[in-house]
Amino acid sequence: MLQSMAIKLISSKALDSDLVDAIYLSGDLATSDGDNGSEIHLHFIVDENNYNKVLDLKEDFLQAYYSIMYIDTDMNTNITKCIYDNGVIIYLYVNVFSKVSELMNIKIIYDYKDFLKNKSILNKEELEIAQESKLINDFSFNLNCFYQYMRSNNLVKMNISAITLYNLLDNYLKCKYDNEIPSTVTYEYNHLIDNYQYNKSVEFVKKMMVIFDRYMNNITIDLAQKVNIDLYLFAKDKIWNYI
Repeated sequence: MLQSMAIKLISSKALDSDLVDAIYLSGDLATSDGDNGSEIHLHFIVDENNYNKVLDLKEDFLQAYYSIMYIDTDMNTNITKCIYDNGVIIYLYVNVFSKVSELMNIKIIYDYKDFLKNKSILNKEELEIAQESKLINDFSFNLNCFYQYMRSNNLVKMNISAITLYNLLDNYLKCKYDNEIPSTVTYEYNHLIDNYQYNKSVEFVKKMMVIFDRYMNNITIDLAQKVNIDLYLFAKDKIWNYI
């Protein structure tokens, strides 16, 4: 898989810097569920004294794999999303030792000091919050991508982005309802795709935001601390008011 080469080259570049002490994968590629379309979730564990240095070098590490089409870092979380020209997508996380306490379903890439070896497992509630927050942040990020495509009037990318948002909404609802989505909710979002038209992606996305808003208006405090609400609200406002 392309992802394997990306992981190898980026990890090697980071380790050559002597600033990264442990590396692991999370998400689909950390389990047997990964496929050629899976996103990479790569985590660097560093000493606190090296944290800012590694943040400054993240783009250099990512360039070790392939030419970059798009790169963006969330200023609140310092999570970097990178999209390569060949379609590979990677999320790069940097954490210090003292802030890493619980891990689950990870694949260790490098752990010279055995720091990751005996980490405890997230409890069910914490795992659900982690899964839900990731889906919310992914939806918000892709909503911003849709807005950028809309500004440039790129209909092809607008439609691709709209379908990506639909799939993320579907995954979010499955996560929210533990794969047992109520029939009323299922009908509503299935009705969206059944009536989707190529030249009406903006209306399609707006209808998804209406559904998504119901859940954003009722998120818990614990979940709110894990998501970038401002990112979602920014894109939502821009899309609704775009002329």
